Amino acid sequence: SGARLTEMQLQLPEADSDSVSRQPRAKQINLTITAQGQFTVNKTPVGTPSVAGLVAVLTPLAQKETLLVISADAAAQPQSVIHAMEAARRSGLSQITFAAQSSQSGESARAPNSTSP
Repeated sequence: SGARLTEMQLQLPEADSDSVSRQPRAKQINLTITAQGQFTVNKTPVGTPSVAGLVAVLTPLAQKETLLVISADAAAQPQSVIHAMEAARRSGLSQITFAAQSSQSGESARAPNSTSP
C-alpha cells in the first residue's frame, strides 16, 4: 500500500521565536516535547506519549484556523517531533510552527541571555 501525502504549512523558528505568539490567530495550541519524549498540550501532560495519545488530546482542540506551536527540547529525539507532526495531521491541524527551546531550562527561548531561578 502506498503512503498518502498531505501538504502541511510549516513555519520554521525565526530569530525572535516570541513573534509567533504575537501574531493574531483564531486559536493556538502549544505542544511541548521534553528531552525524555513526554508531551504536554497547553501545559497539560499527555498521559500516553504516542501518536494515538496526542491525537486524542489534539482532535477536540483542532479548529480550521488553529495554529499548532511545537516547542521541542533541544535534547528531544527527532522521532518525538515526527510523532507530534503525524498526530497534528491526523487531528486535522495543518498550520504548524516551531519555537526554539533551551535544553537547560526547559523554557521557550525568548532572550539570548535570559536566566531562570
